[in-house]
Amino acid sequence: MPHHIIEEACIGHKCGKCVKVCPANAIPKKGAVYEINSNCVECMHCDAVCPTGAARFYVITDDAPWIEEVKS
Repeated sequence: MPHHIIEEACIGHKCGKCVKVCPANAIPKKGAVYEINSNCVECMHCDAVCPTGAARFYVITDDAPWIEEVKS
């Protein structure tokens, strides 16, 4: 299943909950935020604990409704 962290929604350096719950160590820092890498085992723990909804597990498309929500 595709996975993604929405950079505009991630509060990485203030939070880090996703990193703490990841059993695969698949969420390294990318600047001030985090990214999910290929080590991901799709446990979805990061999605469950993310307070901003930045960690997402579904198909990413340009017309997804949440894209506009994040941009505004």
